[in-house]
Amino acid sequence: MTARQLDLIVAELGGLRFGLDISRVQEINRDLAIVPIPPVPGAPSEVCSVVNLRGEVVTILELRRLLGMPGTELTRRRRAIIAQCGDERIGLLVDAVGDVLHVNEDDLNVPPPGLSGPRADAVTAVWAGEDGLVALLDLDALVAVKAE
Repeated sequence: MTARQLDLIVAELGGLRFGLDISRVQEINRDLAIVPIPPVPGAPSEVCSVVNLRGEVVTILELRRLLGMPGTELTRRRRAIIAQCGDERIGLLVDAVGDVLHVNEDDLNVPPPGLSGPRADAVTAVWAGEDGLVALLDLDALVAVKAE
């Protein structure tokens, strides 16, 4: 039996690389990531804004904050990954978007046992490639953290 192939879009954050299932990604948006967007009063720190994207309300989340990483300055490489998460569209702000990876499921490794905290469940696997490690993220687990 052949291994199932996963197609992942790579999001870069502070030198770390995270893979997201490309079937959940609807678009990569530059404009939402590089222009100041109004904050939502009283929202958790990882919620950057709520925007109208072509007639649909999209919650913009800072992936760095969701993963407990420090913030960073805006750069030209910054992007918003617009993805479907349940019945909600979300935008994940990332430092940059890398390549699309085609990975065999058999080549995935279990996450290291040292991962802990509420976001540990969001890392489902780790892939070791020629360019380094890519941690696979579960969008549903990330949004579940946001809802807590």
